[in-house]
Amino acid sequence: GDVYKRQVLNAIMLESANEACNGAAEHTAGTTKKFVELMNKKVKELGCTGSHFVTTNGLHDDDHYVTARDMAKISKAALENETFRYVACKPNYYIAPTNKDKHGKELWNHHKMVKRTMFNYDGVEGGKTGYTTKAGGTLVTFAKRGDQELIVVDLCAHGYEIYEDTIKMLNYGFNNYKTIAPFKTMNTVLKDCLLYTSPSPRDMRRS
Repeated sequence: GDVYKRQVLNAIMLESANEACNGAAEHTAGTTKKFVELMNKKVKELGCTGSHFVTTNGLHDDDHYVTARDMAKISKAALENETFRYVACKPNYYIAPTNKDKHGKELWNHHKMVKRTMFNYDGVEGGKTGYTTKAGGTLVTFAKRGDQELIVVDLCAHGYEIYEDTIKMLNYGFNNYKTIAPFKTMNTVLKDCLLYTSPSPRDMRRS
């Protein structure tokens, strides 16, 4: 049911539960192989040109790879889904006790900037961590200030440098780029033009 689905999504996003990824894939597509086919189809639709998936959970495979640019595109598309955004922004999630687990289970987001235990940064909303011994650390972070939302992807990092690099990139983005709504500005300009334009000949004949 819906409760089970929420638990699985939180286990995937917060705790990087590999078995939850496989379970969700089988539930969605019947098999993990068919789900991976859907993953590769989707990234092509998003315009990703440097990525190819083999596993549902990102565990190492020589033919499983992704670029930072593609990961940013994937993250942008995912953030348009309200459920994904809600889960990815949560610092923790509690699974209530069951007949198999009388104590319940607390799931924690491993992203230190989301947990706000270290590397506090104004505007951070959520993100996702990842790690394998061959790929090193992976970190996706999205932060918003005003109308401007940035997505930062850091790959092949080690230790705390992954957060230090992320902060540097966020600082660069917020300090050097601004979000502009051209059509909104154009509407304001057009309204001003209407207010200060001389009457047309038709209006003059009516007066």
